This record gives sequence, structure tokens and C-alpha cells, in this order.
Amino acid sequence: TLNEVVNGVVGYPNAAITCYPCGSGNDFIKYFGKAEDFLNLKALSSGKEKVIDLVKFNDSYVANIFNIGFDADVCERMIRYKRLPLISGKGAYILGVIVSFFKKLTHHLRITKDGEEIFNGEGMLCAMANAICYGGGFYCAPHASVTDGLLDIVVVRKLSRMKFLKFIKIYKNGEHLDKEELKEYIIYHQGKAVTIESSEPINCCFDGDIAKAQKFEIEIIPQALRFVVPEKL
Repeated sequence: TLNEVVNGVVGYPNAAITCYPCGSGNDFIKYFGKAEDFLNLKALSSGKEKVIDLVKFNDSYVANIFNIGFDADVCERMIRYKRLPLISGKGAYILGVIVSFFKKLTHHLRITKDGEEIFNGEGMLCAMANAICYGGGFYCAPHASVTDGLLDIVVVRKLSRMKFLKFIKIYKNGEHLDKEELKEYIIYHQGKAVTIESSEPINCCFDGDIAKAQKFEIEIIPQALRFVVPEKL
């Protein structure tokens, strides 16, 4: 996966990587353009390097997004359900969404940014974004930049299940930061280092990998990776 390659080259200043998108989501490259642009090997071979930031979580580096909450629970269940006989990848995802929706939807979270508390309460979703989208096209951080040296921090407070169903489409389209009716439910910040503490161990997802903990330390590492994008992008 892209995540494995990224973690393999960090620390090698002369190494540059790119991406030939053949996965199911291909979310990271949507920051730069369409997947079709990266399928053009000629354009890739004559492409240009961009020096981009990375997110660091424990000893792992994340090119795209670190997230906790409902979507991380869906991802964890999807990975488990994929191992079941007769369950396809899409079927595992749908089953993960359904089961997660009827389980506990929130966790008590305390979140600090650069030493300042920005949230203390029941949260449904929380994303620490370097790029703009994840989960197969959910634009959680439409204003994010991979070169600004900042994390885009998006927290979604507790919603009823009915409101959450309406919210998902807005969230997927990246419109949640601009909707006046959602202002009371959305917290948005930018920062360099974030600490998340939960009242219980919870799932986190970072570029498709899953871990579980009660406390998470996340930071942005500026200009950490040379990434090649196709010419004309």
C-alpha cells in the first residue's frame, strides 16, 4: 500500500515516490487530481516532485488522514468481516456501516491542539488531515494543504441517528464546514500537534491501517517526503 511505501522511505532524503492507483479508494491522490492522471505512466515518468508534509502517529507516518470515531469503527469491522466466507469487500463495508450505526456512536474525547483544549465531550468523528479526503471519497477537510505545515482538525459532536444520516452526505461532499446549521456540531482548527484522550480504548484509522488505544499523539512533520505528480498537475 501507499502507506507502507511512505513508511519505508521516510528518512531517505534522496528517495522520491509516486502512486499508480489500483486500490479501492485512491483517496490521497485526489488532492492532486484524478486517478486517471496517475495511470498515465508517461506523464508520471516526466512528472515533477513536490515536497509534502506527513502526519506522524507514534512511530508511523501518514500521508493522508488519521481519524477516529464512527468511520474508524466501520474500517475495523470491515477488515474483520472480509475474513468471513462469502463476504466480498463491498459486502464487508456495507455490513460494517450497518453494524456500526446500531452500536455506540460516540466516545468521550478530550482533544488539545498545540497545548490548548479545543474539545471535551461526546464526539462522533474526528479527523487529523494532511490531505482532503478519505474513506472512498469523503471530503472531510476540503481546505487542507499538504504543504502548509499544518494539520486540519475536524471534530463532529454528538448527533442523533436521524441527523447523522442527513449529515453523512454533506460530509462526503465536503460541505460541512460551510453549513450554518451545522456550526454547533462542527469544530474546525488548524495546528501542528494534537493529543486525543478517550474515556476508553477506541479504534483509530490511519491511511487504512487500524490501531486501538486510549491516548493518541499526532503531529505534522513539514517537508518530509518527495512525491512525484504527473506533468501538468
